[in-house]
Amino acid sequence: PLGIAKMILGRDLLIADMPWPVVDPILVALPLALIATLAVSLITRRPEERHLNDCFKGIK
Repeated sequence: PLGIAKMILGRDLLIADMPWPVVDPILVALPLALIATLAVSLITRRPEERHLNDCFKGIK
């Protein structure tokens, strides 16, 4: 444990109500990461065809 919650909030756990103290952090982080990935991909413009051809030259 890094003690980040204790440093910021003054307590050991961010959410002390059950079942959150025993829920694996990946169960919370994975959906948030997927949402962030989708959001960034939707607001990022598509690379130019010429650039993609240069990057993948010789690969079929």
